[in-house]
Order: sequence, then structure tokens, then C-alpha cells
Amino acid sequence: MIQILLQIIKWIFIAGLGTLVIFLVGTAILFIINKPSNNRNWELGQEKMARFYFNQDEPGKVKIKNVRDFQWKEPVAKQWIEREVDVDEITGLDVGVAHFSPKQSLGHVFLIFNFKNDKPLGISVESRRSKDETFSVGGGFFFHYEILYIAATKDDLLGLRRKNKEPVYLYHINTDSDKIKKLFLVLAKKENQLYEHSQFYHPIFNNCSNSIIRALWGISDKKFPLIRGSLFPGYADEMLFDMGLIGDGKSDFTTIKQKALVR
Repeated sequence: MIQILLQIIKWIFIAGLGTLVIFLVGTAILFIINKPSNNRNWELGQEKMARFYFNQDEPGKVKIKNVRDFQWKEPVAKQWIEREVDVDEITGLDVGVAHFSPKQSLGHVFLIFNFKNDKPLGISVESRRSKDETFSVGGGFFFHYEILYIAATKDDLLGLRRKNKEPVYLYHINTDSDKIKKLFLVLAKKENQLYEHSQFYHPIFNNCSNSIIRALWGISDKKFPLIRGSLFPGYADEMLFDMGLIGDGKSDFTTIKQKALVR
């Protein structure tokens, strides 16, 4: 009897290993065959890509084209604007966590940069889809979507979440302004690279959360947990709390989260 069970386990292991190999090989073939593109019939709000232009004479000044500033109430008022910001006037950073599913482990993470004498500017990393596509994890695995860094106004990003009736939590990050400036420049450089050379979105290796996580590593002495953050982005705020990047150092996480809810 034991020998039969061991044989069954062996068959299951071989079958599982074979399935994994087939999946990985198939994924690699699709990656080679498919080519990411910036030229498709994109869905609403993803039609344009932001581009950052740095002033050679004044390195801190950055002109940003194609900043999204939509009014998301029906009918949607579409507007793409141009902004000029001074990186040296960045005063703080907020991290937003939006829950688009009843499962708290699922969520979308975005960033809001605050300036001394200017309006906030948001950065949201998203899967970029054609008008005829709806998001699915499987579609991401098989390279159906590109990845997109959206520059948008704060009102735009929060307005879209309100339209979708998603609870949003906004947290102020506890770190010095120099690290936040560095983060801004890293994201601007990445967006310019994507403008020139598009990349595929992938649910594990290149998704909306771990793209931001890798950037956040530069502003903390602690490493944001990449695997947990990639698989469970809805818990990003809890991870930030554990790292000491949000909170007042006195209140527990539940209290901090209740205060962070954007109503």
C-alpha cells in the first residue's frame, strides 16, 4: 500500500513538474513572439503617455506633457494638460491604496507628490489595455497588456476611484524630502524609457504594485517585501506601517487606517 501511495505521489510530482515546464516554455515563446507597443486603440484614460522634459539650465525644473486631468462624473470630461514642476519644491509624498475588490488582499497602489507652491501630482502604474480588452490575471500572464505610468492630478486619481466606488486610503510617508525627490526622478526616468520602448505588464514580474515597490526601496532603510507586496497589494499600507514609513509612532495600524480613509 505504501509503495502504491509513493508511486502516485511520484506521478503527481512528475505531472506537476511537466505542466510547469510547459507553462514556462509557452510563456517564453509568447514573450519572444509578441511585441509590446505604444500604438493601439487604448481604453478611456490610457490614450496618452506622459513625458518628462528636464530643463538643462535649471535642472530642478521639469515640464510634463500629457498629465491626465479628467472629471470622472458622467459624462466624463476628458482633459490632458501640461505641467511644469520644480523638483526642489517637493515637500512630501502620499501613498494611496484603493480596494477594487471585497478581498482586502487585492488593491491598487498609487503615489501623490506634494509641492510647496504648486498642486499635487500623482503617479499611477497600471496595466494598459485596448478598448476591446478587460483585465484578467490570465491575460497578464500571456502578455496581453502593456505597462503604463500615468501622470495625473490628485483630483483625477481620486475621482476615478470614487466613480468606481472603491474605498481609498491615503497615507503620508515619513521620510525626508531628498529621498522623495530621488523617487520622483526615478519614476520620471522610467516613464520616459517606456515612452521610447514599451514593456509588457506581467502579474508577477512587472505589475502595478512591484513597479512602485522597487522604486520605494530607494527611500527606506528597510526593504519593502517584494513578493508579498506583488501578490497582496491590498496590504501595502500594512507593510508600510511595519516599515515605519506611515503612522505617528504611537497609534496602532487600525487607527491609522481609519484616519486615512478618503471620504
